[in-house]
Amino acid sequence: MNQNDKREEQLKHKRPMWIDLCVLGLFMTVLGTVGTLTFRQADSVQVPIVKQKKIQGLDPRLLSDEIFHYRQVRNFSEGNYSIVPELTTLPGYHAVIAAIVRLTGSATVDAVRLSSTVLGLLAILVFFFVSRCMQPDCALPTSLTFFCMPVFLPFLFLIYTDVFSFLIIMSAYWCACSDRPLWAGLIGLMSLFVRQDNLPWLLLLVPLVHWAKYGTDQTRLKIWHTLCRNWVLWTVMLLFIVFLLVNRGVAIGNRQMHPAFGLGLANIYLFLFLAFFLFLPSLVVSIPNLARRCGGQPWSLLMIIPLFIVYLATFKTPHPFNQSRFSYYLTNQILEAMQSSLFIKSICFLPILVAGLYLFNLKLIIPFHRPIQLVIVLALVAHPLVQIRYYLVPLALFILFQKRTRTMVDYVQAAFFLVLSLIMLPGIAGGRFFP
Repeated sequence: MNQNDKREEQLKHKRPMWIDLCVLGLFMTVLGTVGTLTFRQADSVQVPIVKQKKIQGLDPRLLSDEIFHYRQVRNFSEGNYSIVPELTTLPGYHAVIAAIVRLTGSATVDAVRLSSTVLGLLAILVFFFVSRCMQPDCALPTSLTFFCMPVFLPFLFLIYTDVFSFLIIMSAYWCACSDRPLWAGLIGLMSLFVRQDNLPWLLLLVPLVHWAKYGTDQTRLKIWHTLCRNWVLWTVMLLFIVFLLVNRGVAIGNRQMHPAFGLGLANIYLFLFLAFFLFLPSLVVSIPNLARRCGGQPWSLLMIIPLFIVYLATFKTPHPFNQSRFSYYLTNQILEAMQSSLFIKSICFLPILVAGLYLFNLKLIIPFHRPIQLVIVLALVAHPLVQIRYYLVPLALFILFQKRTRTMVDYVQAAFFLVLSLIMLPGIAGGRFFP
């Protein structure tokens, strides 16, 4: 009996799926309406930027990179297929949104944002089905936790590639969990036309396909069989290498700000720092188990001092977009505060350390724990630019892959996320700050 047969057997004794879908659909309707109205009725307070946008003939409510994405969508919808110079990604997202805009006949900012929101809501549904493949009885709290996550919910209502990119990644994972490596690889290829930095997430198709077929069995013969079955994925990897060589880098435009090879260790530090506070309800419950595990491995405590020295020496943010003059971005405000003095920088190491221990020791539902964590680390350090939205997929994967034993904690975590998101939405929509 393979993993899919076992899940089918489990589903016979669980709550009917339609109940979970109704509850999730209710949340999607309410939060989708609240978020859409919040951004539609907001007025930007950035006076200099508003003047600049009006001169360019753009809606003053466009936030940050929405200016470039909206311009590209509008160009495509009008039959102009030139690429906006500031665009760093392949225009797969923009082509899809432009096609929707042509069907609806409206290319206003509100219409484009609504189209992007609808696609983002589909991402939540696909996430639910992937979660149901893994832990059927926990699919609802897991999906609600992800939906309310402050790194996801605000971007659901913006003209950004991240949420649509996540939809395609989750679709590939759904195929992998259903033991369809061919379709998983093809959909993974599609994701690269939306964001080229999706490549690390495609590597996780291998353990998902293996888990769907063999469960936790990790014998060499079966691992080799899994690697062979993912031949489409390896073909995609080869094609991407060809793209890198031809394009001379990952970014399409604005290459000087997005070099092909960089080392963004600050992304690791900020990711763990934020994870400590974001997962605080779950972390508090896990402290006794974490303390027992660390107590049983006293040698691990000896690593704290070397890690602290490395942290102090490497926590730097040299990227031009991460400087204090861009204080409009919440990322830069946090980075500036963390590095304001040696004392503050040292204090910030504590939540980073605790979050690192928590996530490193997190029990995952699928095998190959360490390779999965390694892929997440590599995906984060590959970005020299530090931005909170880069943490969408890593945080979602920890939520998705975590082996769950306390459903009530998941609901508390979801409620905590929801409060944070509802606090952030008006500030982002009003232009007071941006993640």
